[in-house]
Amino acid sequence: MNAPDQSLAPTLARLSFWVPPTRSSEFETTYKTRLVPILKKHSLVESSEQGRPTPAGVFSRLFAVESPATVAEKGKALQEDAGYQAVVRELRQAFALDPQWLEIQERLASPTAEREFLTGRLDLYSTPAGPGKQTVAGPGKQRVAGRGRGLWRTFDATDGLRGGYIRSILQDPEGVLWIGSYGGGLSRYDGEQFKTFTARDGLASRMVQAIVLAQDGVLWIGTHGKGIYRYDGQRFEHFTTAAGLAHDYVLRLFQDREGNLWIGTWKGLSRWDGHTFTSFTTQDGLPADEVHAIFQDREGNLWFGVGALAGGSAGGACRYDGHRFTPFTAADGLAAEHGVWSIVQDREGSLWFGTAGGVSRYDQGGFETFTTEDGLGADEVWAILQDREGALWFGTKYGGMSRYDGQRFTTLTTEDGLGSNSVEAIFEDREGALWFGTWNGLSRYEAHTFITFTTQDGLPDDQVLSVCQDREGALWFGTAEGGVSRYDGHTFTTFSTEDGLPDNRVSLLFQDREGRLWFSSTTQNAGKGVCRYDGQTFTAFTTQDGLADDRVYAIFQDREGAFWFGASRYDGRIFASSPLADGLISSMWISYSMWISAITQDQEGVLWFGTEGRGVIRYDGREFTTFTTQDGLADNVVHSMIQDRQGRTSKPLPLKRVWLTI
Repeated sequence: MNAPDQSLAPTLARLSFWVPPTRSSEFETTYKTRLVPILKKHSLVESSEQGRPTPAGVFSRLFAVESPATVAEKGKALQEDAGYQAVVRELRQAFALDPQWLEIQERLASPTAEREFLTGRLDLYSTPAGPGKQTVAGPGKQRVAGRGRGLWRTFDATDGLRGGYIRSILQDPEGVLWIGSYGGGLSRYDGEQFKTFTARDGLASRMVQAIVLAQDGVLWIGTHGKGIYRYDGQRFEHFTTAAGLAHDYVLRLFQDREGNLWIGTWKGLSRWDGHTFTSFTTQDGLPADEVHAIFQDREGNLWFGVGALAGGSAGGACRYDGHRFTPFTAADGLAAEHGVWSIVQDREGSLWFGTAGGVSRYDQGGFETFTTEDGLGADEVWAILQDREGALWFGTKYGGMSRYDGQRFTTLTTEDGLGSNSVEAIFEDREGALWFGTWNGLSRYEAHTFITFTTQDGLPDDQVLSVCQDREGALWFGTAEGGVSRYDGHTFTTFSTEDGLPDNRVSLLFQDREGRLWFSSTTQNAGKGVCRYDGQTFTAFTTQDGLADDRVYAIFQDREGAFWFGASRYDGRIFASSPLADGLISSMWISYSMWISAITQDQEGVLWFGTEGRGVIRYDGREFTTFTTQDGLADNVVHSMIQDRQGRTSKPLPLKRVWLTI
């Protein structure tokens, strides 16, 4: 949403009365002669702004005021004005016993509203949103939810993923995952199904060691014995030693910032500049010819991890500045006697090397090595990743996954849900889920970490009643007394009555399809209707606009775009009163137990209403059907509802079940 623009429109207050429709002209005359002079004394002059249509029986006028705070001040002044209150009492006596007025009150008023003439209350109608109060968020209090606990899922051959040894994982701009496996080849996962590429598609090898997505969107695939393949989404192009590649057994692929593709093989290192291959071996300064890891640091230097699994020189790492190779070995403090399998640079600039003898951290002070004695799951580290929270993850051989938060290691294994204790690839997707390529399929992990934010971190109130995430990914928190606060990951921006919010209690949040936010401020005995925020203006809707009740516990937008505020349907122009007569809420307002607490629409378009004590009501557009404990419902208090899905062909098949929480 855009920043509020104070020049858009004035702040408007509304003065309203319930009046029998047949006597509206009579009331207007009295209003002009008796009330307008008093209102002018309080600097309340009618605005030329056209208000929204009001239901029959509501007489209202709009007034332009300086700010939301002015509305409260003027309202209080009217309540304390003896002359104003005397005129209101006279009007109440003149209109209160009118039979038509009593009928309107029976239909529209809530059970806690006094059965009397509405005494000219001045309320906020609409206002440009204030800037809010911005507070840089504190760090919060972080707590991991138990060792290894989180949501795990492992994908294997039963899910359509071929091959058990996952060597490489990446995500393309469309969100599709690409998986390279040793034995299963190249697979594509779109969130619903796997597609595996074979010789029929042009990929002649099932032994995929490495994959990388180039800057131009092309996918490169490194194989075990068949060289490399280039895939542009339409066809595969094949490159081998015949084209200049150092060796057809490929161990690692990496593209540098300049767009060069680097290929680590069993017999040296190759660079592809888009036209030709240039190869490097021990004769050019590499410590060993087996290149298992490639990385480019912030300064642009390339780092290569080499090993000795096939014999030859001892393992280690080397830095290449574009002119010469500088080796680092065990003699320099690197735990690299048998090889370096992975390299990563963390946010602080330190380099981490996964080796056969632990993980070594390198900075200006030299090398520091962590092993199983420090809490690492196993000493042979094949893969390293730093997640968006800054934690480092180490994939080990036989020791599972180890997470390092800067203080200690936490290890996850098959006992926690990991597919295998040998992990060769780690990837974090856009949603923050971690994917681990193991010897027994692909495991996805959504970590459960609790971070608590309080008023000390910028939250306006510690009692949070509602939460909503908007389209931009920002979180909105409705609080008991502090208004509503928007959190963008760094800063809390809080809106209160000072900024135009009708009430500092926000019990319900909802974002519609147009991106507008809706707020409800409701307790068991009172409410302020609903308020709409479009990024510029707060606009309030109450019973004076046709809302069935100012206490709103559920907001929903149906397929046709209409809004349901509890039992009230709003099409963007008017509130429909038909449900009041159609059986949904006949006698609805006689008890708290009938208030609507949840609304959903199933795949057939049927609307479901959960109530606070009268079960669930089904509305198919023609008739209402009520289900209670007598029909098998576990409880007549329904808090939320959702329809599930079952079965998969190419798309999920709907299962006609609605789930309720009670």
